[in-house]
Amino acid sequence: MNYTMHTEIDIYSSIQATQRILHPHFLSFTIDISLLLGGHWWGNTRRLVRGVAADQTQPLDLSDSQLVNLTQLLAPAMIRIGGTEADRIWYKGGKKAAAQLAPDMKMDALQGLQIHEYVLDKKTWKALHTFLEKTGMELLFTVSAGPADRDSQGRWQEGNALKLMAYSRKKGYRVAAWEFGNEVNGFPFIYGWKYRVKPAQYIRDFVRFGHLVKRLYPESKIIGPASAVWPLIGEPYPIIKKLCKSPAALYLDGVSWHFYPQQSSRGRLATRRAAWDRLLSPRTLTEVLRRNTPIQSAIEAAKAMRPASAPVENWMTETGHALYGGEPGLSDTFVSTLWWLDELGLLARNGVSRVFRQALVGSDYGLLDEKSLSPRPDYYASFLWKRLMGSQVHSPHCLIEAPAKLRLYLHSDENQRVSLLAINIDKTKRGRAKPASIRLFLKEKFSATNVERYLLEGSGGVTSSRVLLNGVPLEEDLVHKWGKKKMLQKYRIQELSEAETGLLFSVPPLSALFVHFALPSLKSMI
Repeated sequence: MNYTMHTEIDIYSSIQATQRILHPHFLSFTIDISLLLGGHWWGNTRRLVRGVAADQTQPLDLSDSQLVNLTQLLAPAMIRIGGTEADRIWYKGGKKAAAQLAPDMKMDALQGLQIHEYVLDKKTWKALHTFLEKTGMELLFTVSAGPADRDSQGRWQEGNALKLMAYSRKKGYRVAAWEFGNEVNGFPFIYGWKYRVKPAQYIRDFVRFGHLVKRLYPESKIIGPASAVWPLIGEPYPIIKKLCKSPAALYLDGVSWHFYPQQSSRGRLATRRAAWDRLLSPRTLTEVLRRNTPIQSAIEAAKAMRPASAPVENWMTETGHALYGGEPGLSDTFVSTLWWLDELGLLARNGVSRVFRQALVGSDYGLLDEKSLSPRPDYYASFLWKRLMGSQVHSPHCLIEAPAKLRLYLHSDENQRVSLLAINIDKTKRGRAKPASIRLFLKEKFSATNVERYLLEGSGGVTSSRVLLNGVPLEEDLVHKWGKKKMLQKYRIQELSEAETGLLFSVPPLSALFVHFALPSLKSMI
């Protein structure tokens, strides 16, 4: 077979050095609070009202057995409850608990339902924690920092959050992390210029927020500012740099930010409109690293203000194929999968501690279809990442330099198994494009055993909503019968060609390949 691209990877040299070790929650997920409470959510209407869709949805049924089962299969991970309308929520109840647990803390005189748009009541809060317990997920909750929780001078008032935290503490609910506000740097664009929160004000507010969390949830991480970072322009109305250099950094366990590489046709504001092929270039895919660089630098400044035992982590608390709910016919298809796997690979080896996929369910960028709860291509990709890509991240040592359109990521785990993820983003017109080839090179005394191949392609094209796994239409039995003999046989996981037995693998254009194998001598190599 003729190949347009070829590379050889020295596994021994690659595995000897570990770039970093990922937390089990590296890949995590979101449920937008709009979907949780039945707020404004992305539908067919192409009109925005204060930063969100004009359409309104029904509340998500967290007791649905299909939702519970499919979420459980992605554990361990975190679930972030956030989104634009997280800054418009009134937390019902908790006054008595606040008076008992924090009698010295002031209960400010907010107007409550008169200015908040939605209510998070005790029943929904309990249902959420029941869902988390069933699925094995941990919670990151975004606390309202919007205009409804500010006084006439624009200062954040903690009374609303105090009630929620005190009530949660009394009930024994676990909250792994609390995040202060959702895209506060976007308030001038969402609510109007007079509602902007200047960086100095956010810093003062964050200190109050940090003090509150330390008081009632000392074991929880404190995260912020969930800044929107846009392609081509970065962080508009920036907060991150000043926050990290301020005394508030003493409370800052993680810097959170959001990044969508393009914008769907639902929104008016756009720096890069979604198109099927627009992301599939090396420069566009790696833009996320260019946006990550100043954030990493800011984090280093924050670390300097904290004890060595209290690191500051990099959390991307929202990302998806396209802003504004995803692009219909693209974000819910296999073309998104190529971007998604590449972004995970890039962020895994470039300092990001958590990546929260927007969204677990809902609209076009949801991993699960909102109505049927059926898995979409990116759900399967996320599942395979969780099952195959180990926590130890390595840099592939190529004996023959890999072309930029052949994206390579190498991980290993504590069970002496190695995984290579290869993504071929060659968009050359059909008939002219040829597969890439990858040879895995091992020294003579080392051998790979139990080699498995997972080749993902779009069924009938890259914008198909159906996926082929090793040429077989992918179905839910992959996740429900994972590791079973029938599953392995159906999808030809271990049926290798003569070339593949010799560790020579083909990666067709616009496809992604996982090669997973055991290396019994791995411990002696590291």
